[in-house]
Amino acid sequence: MANRYLEGERPAPRPARESTLGGAWPETLTAYRRGLDAYLLHEALAGLWEVVGAANKLVDAERPWDLAKAAKAGDAEAAARLRGVLGDLVEAVRLVGLAAAPFLPNAAPRVLAQLGYDYPYAPDGNAGPPILDELRWGVHASESGRVGAAEPLFPRLDVESREA
Repeated sequence: MANRYLEGERPAPRPARESTLGGAWPETLTAYRRGLDAYLLHEALAGLWEVVGAANKLVDAERPWDLAKAAKAGDAEAAARLRGVLGDLVEAVRLVGLAAAPFLPNAAPRVLAQLGYDYPYAPDGNAGPPILDELRWGVHASESGRVGAAEPLFPRLDVESREA
């Protein structure tokens, strides 16, 4: 949607206090860390998937396609709301992609690349900045950038069925 409605510009997320996704992120991060610390990996992942569900609900509620139409017609308020919604969605994807790196190590660099961010860690997940610093809502909000072309992270495998 950022490619389509903002010509590829990566919008900044709204401050956490103004965003439903950003406001809920600290609690999600706490539950994620608790799950990892207790070796309850399914619980750590469950919180991340709740963020995905909340992001989908935000899309359904805000209807970015309608905001884009109104913005194109000159509605400045709709344009600002569109940027905020898309910024929040991009940030949610960045955080979920990065937090899922221990589970999907090859996907995290690709997620960040599609969002126009560098993946700051080595292929084995080491080096780079402290992960908790990177998992803060809006930590890169002041950085301008462009989103890349959307590509499937997990391409569908077509498997021919065999008759028994």
